[in-house]
Amino acid sequence: MSFKTDNGGFKFKCEDAKMSYNASTWSTRLSQLAKTKGRVSILTSELPDPVYVLEVLSKRPRDIYIVTHVNARAAAEHIKAALPEVRIALHHDLGAKVLMVAPETVWIMSSDFGEKKHRIDSGVGFQSPEIYEQTVSELFERAWREALEIF
Repeated sequence: MSFKTDNGGFKFKCEDAKMSYNASTWSTRLSQLAKTKGRVSILTSELPDPVYVLEVLSKRPRDIYIVTHVNARAAAEHIKAALPEVRIALHHDLGAKVLMVAPETVWIMSSDFGEKKHRIDSGVGFQSPEIYEQTVSELFERAWREALEIF
């Protein structure tokens, strides 16, 4: 059986992917954030540890966009107050946990952004401009349009 592009997602090929399990934290995945110049887009249903999120994002608190569930409003407002250049929007029906770093990195994780390492956690990372572009345009931009930005 072969995957197909349809209303449920897009088919892609990728030569550089990594299965991540119990080996990385969000801080580790974004350890080179200060050196990157591309936009960082984050989808997360919760922001469980805003102090940790601030620690991670303070490395380069610009050109960062976060969409989180409305239940994370207090944490989102805390992050926005501390890092006013970070753009954060609240969505009523978000369960995705995806981190995109332009121009080619996509992480799809089982844990929300800002959660510290769990005993059992997993995710998949891709290095592909094609996957990055399609994920941003078909997933992130839709979520951003449907969300309400906080100021």
